[in-house]
Amino acid sequence: MKVGIVRRAFSAGGGAENYLTLLAEALVQAGHSCPLFASDAWSRADWPHGKLRTVRGKTPLSFAKEIKALDPKSKCDVLLSVERIWGCDFYRAGDGVHASWLDRKAQHQSRWKSWIARKRWENRETLLLESAQLRPEAARGIIVSSQMVKEEIVRYYGFPAERIHVIYNGVPRLQILPELREQTRRIHGFGQEDFVVLFAGSNWERSGLGFAMEAVKQSDLARIRMMVIGRGDRRKWPRSRKVRFVGKMHDLVPCLAAADAFLLPSIYDPFSNACLEALAAGLPVITTDANGFSEIIRPGEEGEVLSDPADISAITNALAFWSSPAKRAAVKSRLQNVAARFNMERNLKATVSLITQPQA
Repeated sequence: MKVGIVRRAFSAGGGAENYLTLLAEALVQAGHSCPLFASDAWSRADWPHGKLRTVRGKTPLSFAKEIKALDPKSKCDVLLSVERIWGCDFYRAGDGVHASWLDRKAQHQSRWKSWIARKRWENRETLLLESAQLRPEAARGIIVSSQMVKEEIVRYYGFPAERIHVIYNGVPRLQILPELREQTRRIHGFGQEDFVVLFAGSNWERSGLGFAMEAVKQSDLARIRMMVIGRGDRRKWPRSRKVRFVGKMHDLVPCLAAADAFLLPSIYDPFSNACLEALAAGLPVITTDANGFSEIIRPGEEGEVLSDPADISAITNALAFWSSPAKRAAVKSRLQNVAARFNMERNLKATVSLITQPQA
């Protein structure tokens, strides 16, 4: 089969790009061809898995218009899009539901700011494309990374639940050498007795960095420290001797080795890959039920699932609970076993099987 993939943006070493590369490799190994329809940010060296068709359009809306004019669906047996466009066979909703994100964000800001946010062109454009892509007739099926996102799509757009397929994200196999812990802590100025909490998110506001920093600030734990990974402007966030901003990292392993727990009080996250990697490293994960990842762990046993990201007291209590080295040591192997059930091979097999099955 010719399985076309639509992806506009490109970021070297980005999570979506890495995933699409693995998916294309799996499709090619199964005997399928895999052309990519993408912006000129992609080069042929970035896509050795099939033909690369460059599509004009610098914004999501202009790109979607160009895709519609090109009509790649007519040129492929199956078209999988990871972008909001006007029609495809399968849409992978990796970013979740934008309408839900705006509603959840509004709970933590003034009415005025919420109104302004909804009037911004980028949000109006995204909602326009989302409402088009999630019409029941726009796709044969939708792939989501959590039950949470599936329920949101049904609730906001009325897409038939039976055509929404939950395929949880997969984590690659991690190899963490014991010496990495001491080495990484030394590099970032942490003591060996410090209780180091790791925060990693691609969107700091959406991932609840402000709540995480406030909880660390208010914590009674004398030796608590937090390491912040991701792309963002650290100047917008308060200075704290307890917090280290280490920038964007393609490989989380050194920081996972240095950490004792993982904290992500998400306002909204379809399914945090970083949380899954932390679990695979044996770290308890403290997050919220607005993160699809929360569906795979049991509160109090593999971490904590909070109902309100702004509940600073609940976060500090969770941090205090998991600050015990004995408690963490007792559950480490169980955490790794849970993560092992959500491996990348399982994800790819399920995805390839779904999108290449004969149409009824």
